[in-house]
Amino acid sequence: MASKEIRVDGDRLFLRPLTEDDLTDEYLGWVTDPETTTYLDVQHTSPTIESLKAYLATFDNAHTNFAFAIVVRDPTDGPGTHIGNITLRVNRVNRYGTEGILVSKAHQGKGYGTEARSLLYAFGFDELGLEKIVSGSAAANSASIASNERLGFVKEGHFAEHVLVGETRVDSVQLGLLKRNFRPYTP
Repeated sequence: MASKEIRVDGDRLFLRPLTEDDLTDEYLGWVTDPETTTYLDVQHTSPTIESLKAYLATFDNAHTNFAFAIVVRDPTDGPGTHIGNITLRVNRVNRYGTEGILVSKAHQGKGYGTEARSLLYAFGFDELGLEKIVSGSAAANSASIASNERLGFVKEGHFAEHVLVGETRVDSVQLGLLKRNFRPYTP
């Protein structure tokens, strides 16, 4: 499956392969904004356009590593508005994937993250033949946890002082979603 062939459509948004053209100064602003990245590992780096290009190059969008732009549909059928990205790293042997997501601060709290996750999970289960998707989160990231629980995830593990948020070690949780428990997003 070549990356240019992939497009996952939802009600309000769609996923398409993230490209170097998406790695704009605006995008760099998202990944360097402390509020947007509070619970993301990128908060401990100093991203540049070049380092983002190197990161993007780790995704093949064809077999094991997928990086999608989250795009809000344009009501006039224009190209839409890129508001974040979502990734899926696939273990083909054990048929599971690990997801990651970033939604720009201006678009948080509107259900876009949950809808994007739902589209990604449907793609993983239906197109890639996965049996499970996992997600890790700082235990205090209640919005991310609630988003995944709405889609059928359950907490499978709790890790004490496992990740850094700022300079503080905090607990994290591991969540898992079995294909049979997936509840697709409905607005």
